[in-house]
Amino acid sequence: MTRILIIAIFVITLIGATGATFAQGGPTDAQLGQLRNELDRTDELIIQAREAVRISNSAIAAQALSRAEMLQEQARQAYQNQAYLLSLSLTRKSREQAGLALSNSRLSEQLEGVVHSRLEKAREMLDRAREALPTPPGPIASTLLEQARNYLAQAGEFYHQRRYRAAVKVIEQVEQITQRLGSMARMARQAGETFQHRIENIERLIEYARDLLTDCGSERGLELLRYAENAMLQARQFEANNQPRAALMSLEQARKSARRAARECQDGDLLQRRYQRLQNEYDQITEHLTEYDGERRETIQRLLSQAREQLELTRKQLTENKVESAQLSLQAAQLALRQVQRYLGGKL
Repeated sequence: MTRILIIAIFVITLIGATGATFAQGGPTDAQLGQLRNELDRTDELIIQAREAVRISNSAIAAQALSRAEMLQEQARQAYQNQAYLLSLSLTRKSREQAGLALSNSRLSEQLEGVVHSRLEKAREMLDRAREALPTPPGPIASTLLEQARNYLAQAGEFYHQRRYRAAVKVIEQVEQITQRLGSMARMARQAGETFQHRIENIERLIEYARDLLTDCGSERGLELLRYAENAMLQARQFEANNQPRAALMSLEQARKSARRAARECQDGDLLQRRYQRLQNEYDQITEHLTEYDGERRETIQRLLSQAREQLELTRKQLTENKVESAQLSLQAAQLALRQVQRYLGGKL
């Protein structure tokens, strides 16, 4: 009811002064000329709206244009029937609809640019996500990639059909998939970094066990060491074939075997001799510390401090006959000293 009242007031306002001249006594020639001008103005606006609607292919604009044409036809008919007030009201309503058709056509053109930009961005996002994934991607990632490609093709079809709202909805599906693929890529990268870190730790453990076995010569220990080395090779092969679970299982087997190999040399006297050898190595590096300065010296001092702490702990544990604990401390001390040697390029 309120809307009808508003429309009625609007129409009355529009026809205002012109309508008053068509009152009793009939219109003058000048007044009829003014009405014909109103009708012609509407015709011109409808022509403009037709071209705009044709270019934009907007359904909403097309509906407004259709209403404008119907109202203008009724206005012309009312003029022929000398219903001049009705003709004036109808042609002005027709112009209002033609104006709506024009504005919606322009909005559609603007929306075309927005959708095109979003479609291109979705393609770029998918390309980046695909590049970030392992090669070849896993089965879940492959399925998601295929879904995203299909959605992109569908969005492109909607775009060319000027069904922009439908295109946006499908593009949103692509964006969600690419976000998920991005998360999977980050997790894979982090897993790869964790895998590499574990490999380095186990390689150090194998190196330590090999050094111990050089002294103690345990056949069982050497057999376990070979098993650990083979497990490491398998882990690398599984990782290269994108089989992370199998790779991690092989790494765990390598770690356990290397640790068991080291335990074969838990003789207290043997550990005492190894402790003394590492202590001598520590002393030798410390004597040459004055040859370095700046950041290089600070790095060496930091590593030597770690080695000293572990060597002191080893000495205490050997005194208390805590052989297994002493072996772990020795391993940590050797690790720090090996890092110094690698940092210096094996010069000492």
